[in-house]
Amino acid sequence: MLEQKKTSPLSLACKRQGYDSIQLMRGVAAVSVIFHHILMFTNGAFGVDLFFCISGFIMMYITEKNGDKFLEKRAIRIIPLYWLGTLAVIALLLVVPQYFNSTNLSVPRIIKSFLFIPYADDVSGYPLLIQGWTLVCEVFFYVVFFVSMKISHKQRHMISSGILCAVVAVSAILGERISPDIKNYYGNPMMLEFIFGMIGYKFITYKTSLNEQSKSGKQSVILLIVAVALWAFLFSQKYIPFLHDINRVISWGIPSFLFFLLIFRYFKNRSVPLPFVFIGNISYSLYITHTFIVHPFSRLVYDISVFSPVGVLLVFVVVIPLCLAVAFVSWFLIEYKFTMYLRKKFKI
Repeated sequence: MLEQKKTSPLSLACKRQGYDSIQLMRGVAAVSVIFHHILMFTNGAFGVDLFFCISGFIMMYITEKNGDKFLEKRAIRIIPLYWLGTLAVIALLLVVPQYFNSTNLSVPRIIKSFLFIPYADDVSGYPLLIQGWTLVCEVFFYVVFFVSMKISHKQRHMISSGILCAVVAVSAILGERISPDIKNYYGNPMMLEFIFGMIGYKFITYKTSLNEQSKSGKQSVILLIVAVALWAFLFSQKYIPFLHDINRVISWGIPSFLFFLLIFRYFKNRSVPLPFVFIGNISYSLYITHTFIVHPFSRLVYDISVFSPVGVLLVFVVVIPLCLAVAFVSWFLIEYKFTMYLRKKFKI
């Protein structure tokens, strides 16, 4: 009997998906956020806006036929790695608190961090794992989407959009009369960017198919040039603390959505290069784990918070490759191996 050939972890991480262009954009979003957290740049925060657009699209795509065990699948997808990252932050806060800007380890903050509950106080408005604030928004969107599917699977995008718009509008009207926890998360205008993704799905799939002929070479080049120009525009924008302002949706959300549409259209019938597929496949791990590389490196090895030729070289030669390597290991052990175990155990 011939032995079954085992697939290497790297081959698994390079496995092509239904829409490889989505993986490419997930990779772009994750790497952009890394650059945002490298203080010599602070560019790339728009990666979160792009992630939200992608998420809206993906939720529509994976529930096209049915939404069976939707919340269970989402929980298995995001909880294990996020909880592990949160535990790592707690351990570091106990061992080396001097390396953190905020050492608030209150019981409410710990509980809310694990349960994806909005958190805001005078010290910090973030979960313990700082990038977890986006997951709080994601989880709320998942719940809204799940409820919408129960009301009408066919109109799930319309119902979800209506609920998100209503929550954001009510939050804006009530202003300071509502809890900052709710206002800064569920009432954040960025929640509208999930709608962009859902609309994008309906727009892209309307009377089209994966076999549709791509545009001419000249038109395609124009699409790609415009997409790259949009990315350059977004990446050139320094971070401004308008986290809870509609200006962010206008300045970053809409351009991110246009970038999404252009890249999707360009790669409609084109093969995405495997390195981009790889980064996209490990993008969630990259998003969660990169701060455990970037911040310690800057504090303990070389200060990359201040622009310098040596710092730039180290970012591209050491920091980014190290982030990718750690994310790859995390993806294989947690997102692939452990997730597969949980799916089998709970028959999901």
